[in-house]
Amino acid sequence: MARQKGSNEKSVPVKFDIPEGFRERSADLVGFFDAEHGTCRFIPTSAKAIDNGADARKVSALIICEYVSGPVVDADGEPVAAAEGDLVGLWYKPGMKGIANLRGEETILAYSHEIDTGKPNPMKVFRVYSRNEGLPMEINEDHRKTSKTAELPFPLARVREQSADRKQRYDDNDPDWVSQ
Repeated sequence: MARQKGSNEKSVPVKFDIPEGFRERSADLVGFFDAEHGTCRFIPTSAKAIDNGADARKVSALIICEYVSGPVVDADGEPVAAAEGDLVGLWYKPGMKGIANLRGEETILAYSHEIDTGKPNPMKVFRVYSRNEGLPMEINEDHRKTSKTAELPFPLARVREQSADRKQRYDDNDPDWVSQ
């Protein structure tokens, strides 16, 4: 592969065989679920807290999911293809509270209806389905700057410093400390 002038990327050949059944993984999101325009099927893994774009005093939560099926769009709302296992974001809304205890469990989310709350925009309500109860959702990444006092939809993951370069997370359902 020829390198383009000014490019910082270098092509490095893989020097080992990848065992059958393995596929490349990335922490990058492929896109975002378009939950209002189709049923979404996924495995929620974690959540990020960020300042809300419309009101910096409010918090937004982005649930990180392993994709199973459903409509996915890019940041501009254009459809994108996702493969099973890809990471996809789901912007959490109050009408999705059923997700709160489904971390690690395959979940189906279907848009149901709207409720007039007297605010400028109605609350969107979703139906949430799973085979089993999962673990409680938690915020693993807190990127808030202006909304630090806002209430979070999920608790922050409990983190203990073990050393300057290694953190460990405690899961209430697993008494052993698990490396993050």
